[in-house]
Amino acid sequence: MAKREEVIIRPLVRYEEFEEAVKVQELAWGMPEIERVPTHVLIAAARNGGVALGAFEPSSGRLIGFVFGFTGLGPRGPYHYSHMMGVVPEWQGRGVGFRLKLAQREAALSRGLRLMRWTFDPLQRGNSRLNLGKLGVVIRTYVRSYYGEMLDEVNRGIPSDRVVAEWFLDSERVRAVTSAKRPSPTPSELLDRGAVVCLDSLPEGSLRRPRVLGVRPGAELALVEIPWSVSEYRKEGRLDLLREWRSATAEVFERLIRLGFVDVDLAQDRRRRRCFHVFVRASLEEVLSRAPWW
Repeated sequence: MAKREEVIIRPLVRYEEFEEAVKVQELAWGMPEIERVPTHVLIAAARNGGVALGAFEPSSGRLIGFVFGFTGLGPRGPYHYSHMMGVVPEWQGRGVGFRLKLAQREAALSRGLRLMRWTFDPLQRGNSRLNLGKLGVVIRTYVRSYYGEMLDEVNRGIPSDRVVAEWFLDSERVRAVTSAKRPSPTPSELLDRGAVVCLDSLPEGSLRRPRVLGVRPGAELALVEIPWSVSEYRKEGRLDLLREWRSATAEVFERLIRLGFVDVDLAQDRRRRRCFHVFVRASLEEVLSRAPWW
């Protein structure tokens, strides 16, 4: 197995590299051709202020992952919008996505941008851990059916709800989290600190069924469970359970956000295969200035 540091991260330059990025979309998500970002769009964005970075296998020069984004404009000014990041299956879970995001952060900062945004599925444990626990994004927005019906193998069959990741690139939180060696707290450690579980689950054969418990008045720290592995539900043909998870988490995420909570981390119990989004009731300024948040 290649070492993590051997992967080469650099901008996509040649036409063939942009073509390879389209192929990565197919391999990473099983994405049908109609839903892939085409070569000409990637090139147009990259040559007009956008960012298109690739992760290359050093021995073969093969593109094994990429990240792609462009400048967005919001009420408070411009930001970088990261539309897509994909890594081929055999390289997933080996730190490639983390390195791509750090390189994208440097590219955005070099353009004078201090905020990056993107969306991700909060039911996906790996993405939640990367974005919250390793990159230090914060979540304050939940959007139902963000992309409408999706046809790829990762998303088909359930509503395309998404959370909006906000990555404050030069904040104390982001600097601390991206350089941290200490793991996030476990669910039991957070319960010992007074965390309230707002959504948990009950066994359903080899899987689990969500159970909404609600938000206790006065809570300052809240836990929201998600599936340990969405792919296991798909393999078992239990899209009905996945849709229950989607509905339950949507209800609880929206409720917590309305009450002033911010999603800041993912707590995992690997022995029991349970994982929880961690919400704190705090202002954005408080969250960004704490390092670590706990």
